[in-house]
Amino acid sequence: MRSRVPTEAIKSAIASKRLWLTLLAIIITFLCFFPSRAQKMKNQSFSQTNTDHQCIANLKRIGKLIKRHLHHSAGVLGFPTNLDTIYSMSLDPKLFICPADKEINTSIKGDSLRTSYEIVNDPLKPELSATPPDRIAIIAEKRPNHNDKRFVLFYDLSVREFDEAQFKELKSNSFILRN
Repeated sequence: MRSRVPTEAIKSAIASKRLWLTLLAIIITFLCFFPSRAQKMKNQSFSQTNTDHQCIANLKRIGKLIKRHLHHSAGVLGFPTNLDTIYSMSLDPKLFICPADKEINTSIKGDSLRTSYEIVNDPLKPELSATPPDRIAIIAEKRPNHNDKRFVLFYDLSVREFDEAQFKELKSNSFILRN
């Protein structure tokens, strides 16, 4: 003999499942069409500083490409003197252009690299061997693109912001941070 489950219990279980599925659909619909206040605030602050974040990310990625270049060549090729060498290692040409750079020359033809950044120092120079990596600037923006400030990448892959006076001082110190 088979045991029978009362039909009322089956109907109750089906109704309970339907209720949960309906509630789940309502919650998902609500979350999709009505983002939270925190998401709105995050989007507002992100859009205000998006170019800064992108420029910093670009510099850090270029720095990682340089480190990879040094690693794969076992240092034989030395530190690159310009970004052309590193450009060939990148899959993203936008990496070399700061999104805030409005003065980048768009009329360059041929194989010339368009970039907002430049290599400013070789951290592998013997005279810099005692200098900590967080004090040696290696890449800087060519122009102050961020409210009259520019970002500079250091050999430890940290990025700092400099106004024009600070940048001139850094430049006069051969791109070594002295303070």
